[in-house]
Amino acid sequence: MINFARSNSNIGQQVYFATSVGNDPTAWVATNDEGDRFFLIATDLNVDGVEYGWKDWDWAQSGASRYIEVWESDDLRNWSQQRHVLVSPKEAGITYAPEAIWDPEIGAFVVFWTSSMYPKGTHYSSDKSDPNGRYPLTGGQTLYSTTRDFVNFSSAKVMTARTGHGTLDPVIIPDRKGYYQRIVSDRNSTGVNLTWYGLPCDSGDLYQERARSVLAQPDEWQLVATCITHRTMNTTYAEGPLVFKANPEDLRGKGYYMYADQKWAGSPSGEFMEEQYQPYWTADVGQPDWQPINWTQKPDYNLSLGVIRHGHIWSLTTAEHAALRGTNLRSINIIPPKKRVYSIGESLDLEGMIVSARYSDGITDDELFEGYGGYSISGFDPRRKCKQAVKVSYSVVGITKTASFTVKVKH
Repeated sequence: MINFARSNSNIGQQVYFATSVGNDPTAWVATNDEGDRFFLIATDLNVDGVEYGWKDWDWAQSGASRYIEVWESDDLRNWSQQRHVLVSPKEAGITYAPEAIWDPEIGAFVVFWTSSMYPKGTHYSSDKSDPNGRYPLTGGQTLYSTTRDFVNFSSAKVMTARTGHGTLDPVIIPDRKGYYQRIVSDRNSTGVNLTWYGLPCDSGDLYQERARSVLAQPDEWQLVATCITHRTMNTTYAEGPLVFKANPEDLRGKGYYMYADQKWAGSPSGEFMEEQYQPYWTADVGQPDWQPINWTQKPDYNLSLGVIRHGHIWSLTTAEHAALRGTNLRSINIIPPKKRVYSIGESLDLEGMIVSARYSDGITDDELFEGYGGYSISGFDPRRKCKQAVKVSYSVVGITKTASFTVKVKH
């Protein structure tokens, strides 16, 4: 998980990482489809005081940053310098909650965010009588840009803009049936002239819609669900959803998780009506029945100095998990495969082999898997009649450990 925590402390807002305890995405320890590079994008906004550039909420809605912040990494431990990237047009008053998804139809990432838009030639002004000021405040729209490298971005375009309806903090995920599911906060960031989209709720809440492509036209998105959190938890407010597919062998089986940044009584932070993440579960994101679930391990709010809010969760390989939690690889151990004798031309059979890894933080991965983020095999040649040492290698952030077993190739 990656998220920001607002603490209202001298530290200000910070970005935090956490890794799950085992394969349970409700238990956390603080700590592209085209390749193995990771990109982190964030809103250019800090509401913790004037020393961070903060003025007031009118400014934050009509004259705040048009930039997003970008970092990149090869290993989740060593990150590039922060890049300040202009993505929104001059008419945008905000650039909130950027998200990114790989779109195979165009062969690029679609980066999308919420902006409030104003007429050309206007600007933020604390003087509400200023003829060129941005009053009244406007509702939000979802804008998007495309990129392949998070350095060069296309000009921003409108993804969705429903007059009178909320389009705040959208997140998009593909389902199993060829649709893209989009979950959105049904409120304007400015709260201006809002009417609920779909079934009415008693509070600003989340709705879900679907389309056949990431960049489908606004009228091609079909409403799937509304009042998602209010219906089940009587929330008074919800925004900033994240959604992801459960890992294989997840303790809840096949399905999807959603976390909503919401207000409700009884939050894990211990504060009445504290706004922070609450997890939900559904077996089928295409026909959702989002139900709240309990945290297996409540977040340590003293460690993060704030509540867990807007963020993202994604699956990690064992090597990525180790890299992110800051541990070093100490050794690997293997139980050799059952088959040890081969005829010339036979392929290597790894049935029965178990590869485990031990790390400097005392954790042991009891079973690694072959391939990306796991172990690799070398040294076997089915054409050579002889005893052969087959090498097993596993790497974490530049440290590689090896072990071997012998096989015999004969006529």
